[in-house]
Amino acid sequence: MTKSYVGIGIDRCPICATDHTESVLLHKRMKEVFEDGNKVVVSIDLCPDCKAKRAESYIALVEIDEEKSGGYTETIKPENAWRLGGIAWVRSEAWTKIFDVPVPKDGMCFVGPDVIAMLEEMMPDETDETERSKT
Repeated sequence: MTKSYVGIGIDRCPICATDHTESVLLHKRMKEVFEDGNKVVVSIDLCPDCKAKRAESYIALVEIDEEKSGGYTETIKPENAWRLGGIAWVRSEAWTKIFDVPVPKDGMCFVGPDVIAMLEEMMPDETDETERSKT
């Protein structure tokens, strides 16, 4: 692969891991450091869809494989999370009724498949408090 002094930077959503908001990167000393065709993550920032959910007071529970992610869900960083594809959205008002831990300060947390399964069992057919999406 050839290298260039111009590259593409992207923002990545910590919840759904989609790439959004591209920007042009230029090396200050015109050094050829960017590989052609590869994008560089320059920021971890919510995508428009997840930002809208958070604005509606939803908390995101992102389903991960804890072993492959390298530790306890409280210490895993978004870039190290081995995502399994599930995202559960729980309204912050319902959080204290379901969990005995404080609401995550950044509006998201990583959970194992067992937590997602528990939420699915609790969900009636139609609800305003919990919504499940598969990404």
